[in-house]
Amino acid sequence: MVAFTGLADKMDIEKYALNFKEANLQQSDSKVRMLSSTAPLSVAVEPVINPSFTLQKAVVIKSAIYFEDSALQMISSNRLDSFEINNLDYAVDKINISAIRLQHSKIQFSHNTALIKSKILADTITTKVIQNNLKVAIGSLLLLENNIQYKDAGKPAAAEGFNPGNFELNKLAASIKNISYSSKGTNATINNIALQETKGFQLDSLSGIISVSDDTYKLDNFLMKTPNSYLQGDALILPATFTTNPTLNNQINISNTSISLKDVALINPAIVKKYQQQIGNNKTLFINLAAKGNAQKFTIQSLSAHTNSNDIQLRASGTLGNLDNLKKL
Repeated sequence: MVAFTGLADKMDIEKYALNFKEANLQQSDSKVRMLSSTAPLSVAVEPVINPSFTLQKAVVIKSAIYFEDSALQMISSNRLDSFEINNLDYAVDKINISAIRLQHSKIQFSHNTALIKSKILADTITTKVIQNNLKVAIGSLLLLENNIQYKDAGKPAAAEGFNPGNFELNKLAASIKNISYSSKGTNATINNIALQETKGFQLDSLSGIISVSDDTYKLDNFLMKTPNSYLQGDALILPATFTTNPTLNNQINISNTSISLKDVALINPAIVKKYQQQIGNNKTLFINLAAKGNAQKFTIQSLSAHTNSNDIQLRASGTLGNLDNLKKL
């Protein structure tokens, strides 16, 4: 059985303006293959039209959707058990969505970043060169029991540890609100993220408020739990304090944190192998840290660290200077 129903509110084909109230796709197998528009660096491409698309609600149930872009070596093969999106507003320079829900689905995505970086991309319909001024806003994102596979053909796969260019996540669940992205920065409130990585790493829960921009990296109420580790704290990092404005203050607070070498080995085994002789196997490091400052003066108000066997213990406080020039530290 294949079923598709749609209710169009308004369509303007000449201006590529499409407005839909509702769309439903059930038990369908859809395939899309296309050739992206690309332009060499020396060509100035002017926009012809600005397409827009609005959709109040879309529901996809037990359907397969395949997308392939041969020019960019991009493939997305998806089997959606239950997917819903509400209040989508799309234009060349913006994407606004009030809510997304995806559950019990499998997403496979692969592409070649090396190939993409070698070209200037242009919108397929408008031939307008894509600039870095896209603004994305998502009110809420809810994921439940999903499988995500990602492969970057432009980056080699690592034999061990987590590889952001090639990975597979199982039982991915997430509740994230107030997501925003633009060339100026990214913000999100993470209520919870949980997952299992095929190479062994397991994340029981992760939460916090994240804000990233060119001049500010901020993390509030961060909490991360695995079967072996527990991390919590806050951080404010200002990159300018190490370059143009050393008078501003960074802040780092880490409390009641325990980091298991088992988890570190699953993410980056090279670090554990490098210091295995000094640290030993199956160790857990307990850390508390309060610090603030900048490149000229960085004050460690309190630092305490020890292993579960207490063969390594550290207590420290003090001030470091000239962090931007290690020879004068």
